[in-house]
Amino acid sequence: MSNREQSRGNYTDSKHNFFVVGIGASAGGLRALEEFFENMPTDSGATFLVIQHLSPDFKSLMKELLERRTRMAIYRVTEGMILEPNSISASS
Repeated sequence: MSNREQSRGNYTDSKHNFFVVGIGASAGGLRALEEFFENMPTDSGATFLVIQHLSPDFKSLMKELLERRTRMAIYRVTEGMILEPNSISASS
């Protein structure tokens, strides 16, 4: 597979064939996110992108807060990161 095909996301193997679920929340949406991930199976095959609306003056603790509610791997979103199934990527 060429780099061009990979950059477009034209993957055929199962490791790269998964759903990406985007979830947006304000600071007041933390409890709903906690409940969601408490009840989400850790082997759904999806990756979850959690974006929190937060003042630029505050540092997000989303990663640390969600780690208490799920056994899925949780990563801070970084530019160019590779998404993995069965994980959460949270904005910082």
